[in-house]
Amino acid sequence: MSIIDRWRRWRMSMRADMGEGAGGWTSAAGRGAYGAAERPEAARQAQYRDALEAWRANPYAKRIIDLITDYTVGDGLTPVGPGEIGRFVDEFWHHPQNRLDLRLPELMDELSRSGDLFIALFRNPADGMSYARAVPKSEVVEIVTAGNDWERELVYIVRSSGFAGGDSAGEQGSRGAGGKNAGGQGSGGAGENYGDSALAPLHPGSPAPLLLGTTTFLSPQHPDAAAAEVVMVHYSINRPVGALLGESELASILPALRWYQRMLEDRVRLNWAARAFLWFVTVPTGRVNAKAEQYSAPPEPGSIVVHDEGERWDMVAPNLRGLDAQHDLRALRQAISAGSGQPPHWHGDGGDVNRAVAAAMQDPALRRLRRRQRHLQHVVVDLCHTAYERAYGAGLARRRPERAAIRVDLPDISREDNESLALAAERLTGAFAGLAGAMPGWSPTLAGQMLPLIFKFAGEPLSPGLTNMILDELRMSNDE
Repeated sequence: MSIIDRWRRWRMSMRADMGEGAGGWTSAAGRGAYGAAERPEAARQAQYRDALEAWRANPYAKRIIDLITDYTVGDGLTPVGPGEIGRFVDEFWHHPQNRLDLRLPELMDELSRSGDLFIALFRNPADGMSYARAVPKSEVVEIVTAGNDWERELVYIVRSSGFAGGDSAGEQGSRGAGGKNAGGQGSGGAGENYGDSALAPLHPGSPAPLLLGTTTFLSPQHPDAAAAEVVMVHYSINRPVGALLGESELASILPALRWYQRMLEDRVRLNWAARAFLWFVTVPTGRVNAKAEQYSAPPEPGSIVVHDEGERWDMVAPNLRGLDAQHDLRALRQAISAGSGQPPHWHGDGGDVNRAVAAAMQDPALRRLRRRQRHLQHVVVDLCHTAYERAYGAGLARRRPERAAIRVDLPDISREDNESLALAAERLTGAFAGLAGAMPGWSPTLAGQMLPLIFKFAGEPLSPGLTNMILDELRMSNDE
């Protein structure tokens, strides 16, 4: 029995269990509810579309997402590892089919913008190398979880996109494990004819995919994932407890972004009226007709008009009450800044903020960005580990997979932190040296307490194992 046949039987039993009220946190196809705390399907799709449109058209939304990516990705994240794992990870990261060192910013944009990141890993049967392809969140229509663990995702059902390697079923037939459709055509290899579409069938936005219906992707946690040609990994942020999907970083400020944009449009439309004005000329009653004929053509700018004391000129312009609008616009900008977790001066709104206030406002934002950076570090490590694990499962890698062997060094969130950390470490080192000099002898216990503190204040925490190694070397040098 093939992997696809086993999957279909398992899926039918899963749906039967769900119909009886047992099993995981996924509904039958079409109902669209994922978890107890999940948004309705229509609300999820609307939020995804609104966030994408705001990112494309609204300067504030674009700036917010760009700042998150700029700070978290920084100069780049490069995974490294020992021996065979390190060589595979380096090739996977820089492979011409992946170029993850260049694509990482756009993947972080997608994670921040939609709240979820779905990546399909296509395995090359020749060398075990995996090729990463991101799938839009809007194309994922269902997530199937384990019956006894609602956080263990096993299967992803993706809207018809003609992905190779998945189990596709639709109006034109079904796809087997070999990656061929019912008509015997390949899955978009070199030289394929895609008709009038400029997009290949493998592209999620192709208007004429080879297959209609849905495509099934197994999670790496699925029992049959090792034999599958392609698996899908899922990462999310801002995910409530009880939900399977995350939410956009823009979710809470989308209404304020719309309101602010509309107010700006209204002010721009009214701006032409601010430049319009009329002259009201007051003359004696008997001279109205004569003066009306005289000024039927307004005087040229710079002209000299001579009149007696019985003629008075008044200029009248519309009063748009712009000062009243500035308070409303500022309130909306403050709501946007608060919802984004970023200070106003990051968005070009300096206002009456001085340098000291700006420095104080940055600390919460930098803490939040460090948390996002650690999450991105997890994404990079997990993606590399999954790719190597699949090569090992296919018998094309010898060393057993080890997640802890893959390391990613994080770039600095703020360059100014280095100076303050160095100053703190210098002061603490001086205090420790003075304390050690005042004691009658060497104290390994005191050194064991102070060493981690010094390196912690330097921004490079020591692991307990490394601390013990340093203390052992100090003891050996003292004994000599």
